[in-house]
Amino acid sequence: MDGGVTPLLGAYATANVLCNALLDGQWLTRIDSAAPAVGSLYVNMDEACLLGPPAQALTPDLGVIELLETLQPTPAVCQRVKALHAQGYRFSLDDIERADDPRWILAEHVESVKIDVLVTPTHQLRSLIAMAHAAGLRVIVEKVESAEDLAQLKAMGADLFQGYAVARPQVHRVLALPGCDARLMGDLYLMAKSGASTQALALLAECDPATMLRLLRLQDLHAPHEVTVSTDLAAALDSLPRPVLVAWLALMNIAALHGRGRESVAAVRAHMSHWRKRRCDENGLLNANQRGLCFQHYREQLSAMV
Repeated sequence: MDGGVTPLLGAYATANVLCNALLDGQWLTRIDSAAPAVGSLYVNMDEACLLGPPAQALTPDLGVIELLETLQPTPAVCQRVKALHAQGYRFSLDDIERADDPRWILAEHVESVKIDVLVTPTHQLRSLIAMAHAAGLRVIVEKVESAEDLAQLKAMGADLFQGYAVARPQVHRVLALPGCDARLMGDLYLMAKSGASTQALALLAECDPATMLRLLRLQDLHAPHEVTVSTDLAAALDSLPRPVLVAWLALMNIAALHGRGRESVAAVRAHMSHWRKRRCDENGLLNANQRGLCFQHYREQLSAMV
């Protein structure tokens, strides 16, 4: 994703990139020996995303937050970057074109800068590369179009390269997961943000198979070592840091509310309702063993749904 977008479009694009790639497409969690390795993800974020919950979805093990050229280093922005960097979050300055870019003030909290070689004169390239290296930052050059340009930029000291001289852009299409219930997803976000217990969150989320499926994929992404030991959805949610869970719920409230897959969601919901009723006691409750079996059966139904 590249800059030049309005705040609303920026949030929509960021939410869709992360949800489609990491939840729907499972880029980082799907085991496919034939697929090329996926390195760190670089994802643009504008000021609204940076200052809001979504920023904490891109944990440092997943990738790097690119700070757009439209972003101004206000006190709120500087404090947010500093605080997230202290937690291990990674940053890059996107589209650095001049030495007096105000975002240089954030250099101590970022790991790299990106430079567009098509709009940056050669003499400025040399000085910007030197300036970045003096600050301990890696230099990523974009839009490298020819082998000659690549060789020249290597000689200048650039570290990483992007453009036709390296590889052509690739479009990856993924099968969309079924859409979530809008009201339930909104309530779930507000509850999680206000500190509701994981038991309360799980009780609500289990009502919507599409939401539950995404939450389980979140655990695959952020706490894979806990997947086999989680006996219910509450335990799965407990394995996720609350800020990360809130961040993803914010993104899903943008990207996961659509009408696709309604029939399959309704079928799984009806099946699980019938399955529970057959196993409940006279008070309509499941014992601990039955709850564990119910969770496992629900997981199996969700896998079959997609």
